[in-house]
Amino acid sequence: MHQKRGQVAMEFLMTYGWAIIIILLAVAALWLLGVFSPSVTTTCQIEAPFTCQDAVISDNSIIINLGTAQTQSATVTSITVNGQACPTIINSALTPNTVTTVKCLGLTLKEKEKTAIQITTSYKKKGGGLTHSAEGTISGQASRGSYVYDNDPDLLLAYDFDGGPIDLTGNGYSATLTGGVDCTVQGKRGNACSFNGTDLNYYQISPVSPELPASNFAFSFWFYLDNDAVSRGVWQYLLHPSGFRLYQHDGDNQLYFYNTGAQLIGWAPSSGEWHHLACSVIADDNVICYGDGQKKAINQPTGGFTSSSQITLTTTSSGGNDLPMDGKLDELAIYTRVLTDEEMIEHSKL
Repeated sequence: MHQKRGQVAMEFLMTYGWAIIIILLAVAALWLLGVFSPSVTTTCQIEAPFTCQDAVISDNSIIINLGTAQTQSATVTSITVNGQACPTIINSALTPNTVTTVKCLGLTLKEKEKTAIQITTSYKKKGGGLTHSAEGTISGQASRGSYVYDNDPDLLLAYDFDGGPIDLTGNGYSATLTGGVDCTVQGKRGNACSFNGTDLNYYQISPVSPELPASNFAFSFWFYLDNDAVSRGVWQYLLHPSGFRLYQHDGDNQLYFYNTGAQLIGWAPSSGEWHHLACSVIADDNVICYGDGQKKAINQPTGGFTSSSQITLTTTSSGGNDLPMDGKLDELAIYTRVLTDEEMIEHSKL
């Protein structure tokens, strides 16, 4: 009798045990696919006479496209994110009858953190009169933001190129455009600035240029080559400030970093796709570069950096065989410190 009961119990475990295991495996697979933690949809609402066209929530920024109609003037007076005041608001003054991209920068949210955002505005009706207020709300989940929006005290200048080369750091190093540079083209994220490869097609900081130290600085940016240097038969400059030059050689499409001597970065990026480049110039005259998140075998400088230099960030040159790039730039940041290897790799994950 006991033997029969034991056999029945074993058959029960064999039959239903496998079923339980299969169910557990299915639940685990669904968990890995994110079924039990679905993404949160971003919503944006605001009182009339304003309209919220779109909003993007990142771990370090909130980007909002706000429109206003039938107003004489309108201003975003405050943005609160999860109960904390926004550190920096860019484009707070709205232009009537158009869509303005308002940016809240310097946040320190966690990626995938759920957010509740309150917007407060003030406005005057068309024709003048009293000042009124309106409020709005945004909710969603934070995604990875661009490094140009970080609240980094060592950011010398930062451009996302949305609306042109406007400095996002508050240091006042916005640039002027020359020769019909188009900053309305699609970039790696948002808009980029497109250069047609002529020596009259560039941008430079005016009237005051930032000053780089002789060492311990870094730069990071995304670029897209419409045509490479070999096909153009010229050295094409991605960055050409007075302090250093970064160019693609017409002999082999390799990138070179030049100050007192040419240093081969050891990378020939292809045309027709976006690439990321980050380089750190270190105190002992070493230059470390990462291309698309991979460390490059740059050779050592010959002579190092002799002095600090005023950079103008032009992509123009003297002409002839040296010309600006034929392509696009996006998400440019220059630092007065060295970027770590981990930071340069992280920048390439945008």
